[in-house]
Amino acid sequence: MVRVARASILLLLAFGGGAGAWQDDSGSTSGVVTSAADRRNLELTPGGLAALYCKQMTGDPAKTTVEVNGQRASVTYASETQINFVVPNQVRSGTARVVATASSGRQTTAVAPLRDVSPSLFTRTANGIGEVSALDAVRRTSGPFPAGPDTLIMILGTGIRNAKQVAVTIGGRPVPVTSFGSEGKSEGLDQVTIRIPPGFPMQGALPLELTADDRTTGKGVTLTLTAPK
Repeated sequence: MVRVARASILLLLAFGGGAGAWQDDSGSTSGVVTSAADRRNLELTPGGLAALYCKQMTGDPAKTTVEVNGQRASVTYASETQINFVVPNQVRSGTARVVATASSGRQTTAVAPLRDVSPSLFTRTANGIGEVSALDAVRRTSGPFPAGPDTLIMILGTGIRNAKQVAVTIGGRPVPVTSFGSEGKSEGLDQVTIRIPPGFPMQGALPLELTADDRTTGKGVTLTLTAPK
């Protein structure tokens, strides 16, 4: 297994929260682009959610546009220092050149590796660490979830839909994956549904890891299970 790419501590300090971009003579700025779910993951995927962190995009954020390798991307969120977007499905693996253009004409550019699969998980803290964003797959309610044999849990992430196979461990123990792919309602959002097996022995906030093909999500993600009802 190969871990997804991590930003260095210095890189996160430089660009965390949008600070640290620089301006060249042409008036454009350079930013950092990462997975929208986990900014430690510096790889983008076709159809996946990404976030561009920049110093300051002047003008009306609602009129900001983004292109990836010349293909227009769908912008899902924009502020002066962060732009979230969906990587176009048409782009191919290799290198992604991201260009964001503000209504004022100011541009921010960034370059990132582009892979078919590079999973990241959304968390309640919105930084890729801590309790995973998940729902009861039947009731559509949030956790914690009972560690019972009838429990189906939908884990939310991005960069997963193009995978050929997905595996999940909870507390280091593998659990069955019943389905994975696009969540179907929100652009760029992926889902992986797991079943808690009978007699699962652990409870509490347990380490969760997801592997899609040869890429594994970052450390520090948990899933909380309670006693079976």
